Amino acid sequence: MAFLKKIFGSKSPLDQARRLFEQGEYVRLLQYVEQQRIDDADLAPMVDQARKTLQERNLEEARLRLSQGDRKTAREHLELAARFGADAEELAAVDQEFIGEAPDAPSAPQSCTSCGGGEVPVEAEAATENLSEQDALELLLAGMPEDLADRYRKKSPQFIQALLVSGQGDDAKACALLQQCPEPDRDALYDFELAAALCRCGQPREGVEALERCLSALPSHAQAWELAADLYLRGVEIKDFEERLEGLAARAETAGFANLLLCRVAWQKGQKDRALERGEMCLAAGINDPEVIQVVALCLEQRGDIDRAEALLAALPGGGCGGGPHPMLAEFWLRQGRQLDKALESFKAMARQDRSNPLWQLRMAETYLARGWTGEALRVVEALESVSELPDAFRSALAELRQRMAQE
Repeated sequence: MAFLKKIFGSKSPLDQARRLFEQGEYVRLLQYVEQQRIDDADLAPMVDQARKTLQERNLEEARLRLSQGDRKTAREHLELAARFGADAEELAAVDQEFIGEAPDAPSAPQSCTSCGGGEVPVEAEAATENLSEQDALELLLAGMPEDLADRYRKKSPQFIQALLVSGQGDDAKACALLQQCPEPDRDALYDFELAAALCRCGQPREGVEALERCLSALPSHAQAWELAADLYLRGVEIKDFEERLEGLAARAETAGFANLLLCRVAWQKGQKDRALERGEMCLAAGINDPEVIQVVALCLEQRGDIDRAEALLAALPGGGCGGGPHPMLAEFWLRQGRQLDKALESFKAMARQDRSNPLWQLRMAETYLARGWTGEALRVVEALESVSELPDAFRSALAELRQRMAQE
């Protein structure tokens, strides 16, 4: 049950990145590492494995699509594989005709998010350096409401440059450039960008001052409230933070993101009843956030409302291109002793996709034991025990499994 602590409860960006890796959220992991400018030797193997796994998934999916005669979708997967680092030889092994063609801008399959489709893949540094200033700006504005994005586009060249520099990770330079912006730039959007840059530069007090100016002028700015929530959960004082969010939660137009943040805060504080209440209100407002779904399902399960918990987890997107059940649903089935065949297939699929992560083999062993297949469970346990750099938490779990097997 260690993952219970990880949803909304990470103590640091490194913990959050590791959680994404453990859950097989590889595209989100790569995006998060880039956004947070994480440079950590312990995390590097996970990032490398995430890229490799996404390469392999897209190459395999391209093979499948070609075998079905769907060349367009196969091409899209090959382009994604190339973005994640597949070389010309690997691409040619799947489709010789792909090599040497001038690829169009990829339109990734929206249903295949585990391959990186439907989300913007993290580009290699060399590729982003070749973007024009306008393209780089549009990449930063992607996903933003169009009226807000248009306000950014009308800012001065100094502001745009500060935004781009911040996007490249040089927040100190971004702060200096923002200080040089002309007076017409200095509205709520300016204060938000200044607040974010100051906080990343280790100046939270000054950052909060700018953030409060932003929220005073633009009280429904969802990104500003997300920044405020992050600071609040890290112990930075935000005056009347929860009370102000509750006021936003009472308004139909802001109920979704406000209840999402209140759910996150309550969960991290260990207030499960409140987390459940706010999570359900978030879902009722039409915000079907996967992490909120997981929190609500976990709370319902602990209350004994098993059927509702299962129904919620069943709404999560499937794991892998094969469309199998989400790993969280499989883990729920394992805890409840339900659908063990489907749970086992899910864990096997995750183990194939995420070969370097021992979690899925551990889950396979637990499922074998739950089925009464002690011999199969023992073989997996022995294989895991032979891994030299297995984390202590996994060794403790294996020792517990051996004790359970001895009692069978």
